[in-house]
Amino acid sequence: MKVAVISTLYNEESNVKELLDSIANQILKPDEIIIVDGGSTDNTIRILKEYKKTKLKNLKIIVKKGANIAQGRNIAIKYAKGELIATIDGGCIADKDWLKNLVEIHKKHNADVVAGVFKPLSKNLFEFVEGELICPDISKLPDDWPPSSRSALFTKEAWERVGGYPENLYTAEDTMFNFKLKKAGFKYKVARKALVYWRMRPNMKKLFKQYYLYGKGDGQVRLPFRIKEMKNFNSIKSLIVLTGFYLFIILLIISIFYKFYLLSLALLVLLFLYLLSPSFKIFKKRKDIRIFFYVPAINFIRRFAYFMGFHVGFFKGVKV
Repeated sequence: MKVAVISTLYNEESNVKELLDSIANQILKPDEIIIVDGGSTDNTIRILKEYKKTKLKNLKIIVKKGANIAQGRNIAIKYAKGELIATIDGGCIADKDWLKNLVEIHKKHNADVVAGVFKPLSKNLFEFVEGELICPDISKLPDDWPPSSRSALFTKEAWERVGGYPENLYTAEDTMFNFKLKKAGFKYKVARKALVYWRMRPNMKKLFKQYYLYGKGDGQVRLPFRIKEMKNFNSIKSLIVLTGFYLFIILLIISIFYKFYLLSLALLVLLFLYLLSPSFKIFKKRKDIRIFFYVPAINFIRRFAYFMGFHVGFFKGVKV
């Protein structure tokens, strides 16, 4: 079976060489590599052309100005001649056995969709803490875990059957793609050794934007209300985050309104302890006292940003 590796990029000049080198160094070489660029204004396209001339002769570059991630992926897959599609994102580096392990799991279990895994790629303490909080424990993932498209493989037939990625979504596009695949009855399997390294956001501003957009996408697709429909772990997680925020806000308002100041203080202390709680586990891995500052700060930013983005997306809504 022929395998196509696809990716979408936009202004990735600082990271694209690492991505391309990791694809070039795969033990199992892809039959084709298709990258859709959304109209980069930096040197991304120039770098892609250099690699096509030197290291990646089977690289196809498509420039589609203004294309979002879902549109870019669909364009790449339409051009793919292979029966299997492997996806990876900009800002990621694939382990040399990544593609080999994805294909092996597909063949061994006759899986229509194979979920690769990912680990954080960090260059400082802030990014290390961020990765520890964000990335799931690979050993605890269920066998039918719905993948992120930063590390996944699926058949082109499955993609065609469900109509591809939903192009009216800027984020949550792979969540809805997974929903459609599961609803159509396609078989999932996780590949715990199919690893990519995912670069973390370098500062609070970019972290806020990341989670704001995640929340916006989940709001548009009404993710917390799809628990019964798809039994998706992220639906439960989203519902818990939103319910917890609402409960906290309501109790805080009541305590202030009725002048229960001790209750107000207790609520704020409980919030801080909740945000701080992962610190001790992370501190065991890297003993740096700054962890006890970074953990509650990062936890609060990503929860608050998600909460804000969700409501913007919810009231905007899209047909999915």
